Amino acid sequence: IHILLSRAGLDLRTTGIYLIGILFILGNLVVGLSAFAALSKRITDPVARVMAGLRQVETGDLGVRIEPAGVRESRELGQAINSMLGRLQRLIQDEYQAKLSLKEAEYQALQAQLQPHFLYNVLYCLQGLNQLGERAALDAAIFDLHDMLRYSLEPGLWTTLGQEAAFLGHYCTLQKLRFQERLGFSFEITEAAAAVRIPRLLLQPLVENAIIHGIEPLSRPCRLAMRARIDEVEGKSRLICTVEDDGKGFDPANCRPEGHGLGLDLVRQRLANSCPGSSWKIDSQADKGTKVTLEIPL
Repeated sequence: IHILLSRAGLDLRTTGIYLIGILFILGNLVVGLSAFAALSKRITDPVARVMAGLRQVETGDLGVRIEPAGVRESRELGQAINSMLGRLQRLIQDEYQAKLSLKEAEYQALQAQLQPHFLYNVLYCLQGLNQLGERAALDAAIFDLHDMLRYSLEPGLWTTLGQEAAFLGHYCTLQKLRFQERLGFSFEITEAAAAVRIPRLLLQPLVENAIIHGIEPLSRPCRLAMRARIDEVEGKSRLICTVEDDGKGFDPANCRPEGHGLGLDLVRQRLANSCPGSSWKIDSQADKGTKVTLEIPL
């Protein structure tokens, strides 16, 4: 059978076939792109939520949780991150509680250290004042002891340097009852330094060491001085606090003066735990005295 078509008709039929083919290809392309977009969205949306959650974690918000969604791998990733954040929160909380317990234990150790031998000596001096009939001196000493004990037993681990200095003034005044002219003391604290917050009873072991180990062994008059100011160190404000005496001193070659260990170790530990970035220095010469310098960043 022979079919005769004109050139124009053949071109028309060929064009129709091409158009159908092109439409078929375009249809497949649209369907393929739509499927690819849907599948990509199912993968990328969960990943975007994970990234958004991690950005919140970077700001310190460990309470954020990622909703598991999307393909199995994305859900498992979200669940793993949530589990990790939960464990991290628990570890940080446990560490925080441990640090608080350590600080409280250190503070209680200082309170306990302050009381026995010091109170015994003070009560002995009060008894002597009473027997001598020194009523005015006795009353003043009782008020000093009252204010000192009230401060040391108050709740809270923090105070201001001004309040700590007032407490140390009462402490030194009561020690002077025992040492008389062998003990002189002075405090020089700037107004700005007095307002700085420090751990309570941080400086008491330093003053006690100066009196017990620097001044008590000598028969000559000695002097204790505490100074505090705020200085700029390497462009940053720091509290500079010194406790200095002109008493017995010690040879630095011996590393540590005998009997000073507990009080100084407590101060060092409390500085490290409560005031990160602090520094500590001891200068001493035998028979010339000891100077302890603390630098605390503000």
